[in-house]
Amino acid sequence: MTDVILTRRLDAPVDSVWQAFTDLDAFSDWFWPRRLEPRYDLEARVGGTWRVESSVASMAVGGDFSIVSPRELLVFSWRWHGESDESRVEIRLVRARERSTLLEVTHSGIPTDQAATDLRQGWNDCLDRLPAALEERDG
Repeated sequence: MTDVILTRRLDAPVDSVWQAFTDLDAFSDWFWPRRLEPRYDLEARVGGTWRVESSVASMAVGGDFSIVSPRELLVFSWRWHGESDESRVEIRLVRARERSTLLEVTHSGIPTDQAATDLRQGWNDCLDRLPAALEERDG
């Protein structure tokens, strides 16, 4: 099993970053590229589920929330549609300054090195879109 750990400093308050991961509209602003025409379901509560699917790309991913500690920690499972392997994602937020947040994404339990490489690239692509979405929402 392999882990992917990524950190970012975001020029946005913790509340805004938390909302970007837990609010359906905010999440859909940045997670997958619009060209994939993704559809989202998101219920960020313990026992709630999330799912993103794209008929354009013929892929979907989703899981269940196991920890929802507002503005601090979000933990959910990750399972690609049609696959049996399940991994775990932790989103950890730390207030750096009044309008700055340290974000750590830990994706653990990845079954192969190739899957870890693909997920690292995917997470980086997603996180590269996040600052613009935060700026647009915070105005």
